[in-house]
Amino acid sequence: DIEKFEALSSFVSVLEGDGSSENGAVIIDTVSNFLIDELDASGESQRLPSIDLAAFCITKLWEAARASEENKDSIMYSNGLDAIIQGMFVYAREDAGIQERGCGALWSLAVHPQNRSPIALAGGCHRVVDAMSNHISSERVQIMGLGAIKAFSGDRDGRASLESRGTLKVIVRAMKSNMKNYTIQLEGCSIISNLAIDSNTNQISMATNEEINAIVAAMKTHSARPELQKKALSALKNYSFSESNIETISKCSDAKRMIIWASKQYHEDCGEDAKIVLDQLNQFQQQKNDRSSSSLPNLHDNGPKVDEGENEAYEQLLVSLRLGSDDEIINNIINIMFERPLSDKIQDSGLQNIWYLLLKNDENKELVAGSSRALDVIMTSMNERSTPNDKKHINIQEDGCNIISNLASAGATNRLRLIHHQNNLCIEALNNAIENFIAVESVQVAALAACRVLLVEEDFLSLAKGTDGLRLMALSMRVHQTSSQIQREGKSIMMKLHSRLSSRRLLDKNEDPDVEEIGALLESLSISR
Repeated sequence: DIEKFEALSSFVSVLEGDGSSENGAVIIDTVSNFLIDELDASGESQRLPSIDLAAFCITKLWEAARASEENKDSIMYSNGLDAIIQGMFVYAREDAGIQERGCGALWSLAVHPQNRSPIALAGGCHRVVDAMSNHISSERVQIMGLGAIKAFSGDRDGRASLESRGTLKVIVRAMKSNMKNYTIQLEGCSIISNLAIDSNTNQISMATNEEINAIVAAMKTHSARPELQKKALSALKNYSFSESNIETISKCSDAKRMIIWASKQYHEDCGEDAKIVLDQLNQFQQQKNDRSSSSLPNLHDNGPKVDEGENEAYEQLLVSLRLGSDDEIINNIINIMFERPLSDKIQDSGLQNIWYLLLKNDENKELVAGSSRALDVIMTSMNERSTPNDKKHINIQEDGCNIISNLASAGATNRLRLIHHQNNLCIEALNNAIENFIAVESVQVAALAACRVLLVEEDFLSLAKGTDGLRLMALSMRVHQTSSQIQREGKSIMMKLHSRLSSRRLLDKNEDPDVEEIGALLESLSISR
C-alpha cells in the first residue's frame, strides 16, 4: 500500500506541476480508477486499502471539482462519482476526513442543477446523510454535509432520497449538537425551509416538535444575525400553511415571542413572513377559543359600545408606530388608548404593540412600568373587557397578561410598582383574566406566567391570598389538566407558595392556616411537596 500510494502521489504531483489544463481530466481518471480498483480488490483479499490512500484520492477529486467546470463534467462522466460514493461508503465510520472531503466533492458537483438527480440516484444523498450521522462531533463534516444537502433539497430525486434517509432528524441532531456554530444553524434552518414544502407537488411536510424547537433555539442563540432570523422565519412560514403544523408551532413556548421579536428587530427582512405565521397562529387560536367557549353563555352582554371616531384614531395609531423613538411611540400609543377607551380595535392593537416594544429592551419596560398613566390604561383596558367568556376580548387579556409578565421580569422595582398600583389594579386584572376566561388556554398560560414572576415578592403573596387568587390559580390547573404549559406554571407557583408559607410559619413560630390550605391544595392537585 505504501509503495502504491507513493507511486500514485508522485504521478499526480508531476501532472499538477505541469500546469496544463488538460491534465485535470487525466488526474480525475487516474485517482478514480485507482481507488475503485483497490476497493474491488479488497473484496477478494478482505483487506481495505489504507485510509491515507483513499483520503488522497477523494481529496484530489474534491479539489478537481472545485477547480473548474470542465473538471465537474469529467467527474460526472467518468468513474469519479462512483469513486467518491464508494469511498464514502466503505469508510463511513472510520475516518471523518474522508467523509468531509466526500461531502465537499458532492456539494461542488451539485452546484450544477443537472448533476443533482444523477448523484441522488447513485446514492450520493444517502452517503452525505450517513456521514453527518456517523460524525456528529465533527463540525467540518456537518458543514460540508449541510452544504450538499441544501443543494439536493431543491431537486425532485434529491428530495425523495433525502426524505427516505430521515434527513431532518439528522439535521436537527446536528443543530442541537452545535448550537453556537452559526453556519450549521443557518444552513439547518435553510434546509428545513426547503423541505417543508415540496415545490413539485405543493404538499406541506408534517413538522415535529423537534424541528420547530431547533428552529426557535437557533433564533434565540443567534438573535444578532438577521440572515438566520430570515431563514428561520421562512421555515416557520412554510410549515404554517398546515393546520397541524400551526398547532405544533403553538406548542413551542418561545416560538411566538421570537417571531414577534424578529419581526420588530429586523422588520425589513422578517416582517412579511412573521406576519403570515402570526396571522396563522392567531387564526388557529381563535378557532380553538371558539370551540372552547361555544357552549358557554355570555353572562354580561350589555350590548355593543360604539366609538364614532374609531377608524380615524386607529389610522393615527398605525402612523404613530412608524414615527419617532421607542419612548415617543409608547407615549403616543398610551395617549390614543386613553382617548379612545371604548374602541376594542384600538385597545387590542395598542396592547399588542406595547408588548412588542417591551420585548426589545429593558429601557422600554422601565418607561412603561414607571408611568402611572400607562399602567392605568393597560389595567383598565383589561378590566373593562373582562366579561366572562367574551371571545372578542381574548387577545386583549392575553396581551395584557404578557405585558404584566414582561414588566415584572425587569426587576423588583417594577414588580412592586405593578403590585401596589392603584389599589391592586394589576392583581384585579390577573384574577379577572383567570376567572372570566377560564376556558381559554392561552389566557391561562399568560396569566399564570405573570403570577409566577410576581410571586418573587412577598407583597404579591399576601395580596394573592387576600383576593382569592390562590383558589383561581388552582381552578385553572383543574380545568386544564391536559395542558402541560398550565400544569408546569401552576405547579411552580404552588410549590413556591407552600415553601414560602412554611418558612414564614417557622420564623414566626405561629400556626398559619394558609400553610395547611396550600398543603391540602397540593395534595388535591397530586403535586408532591
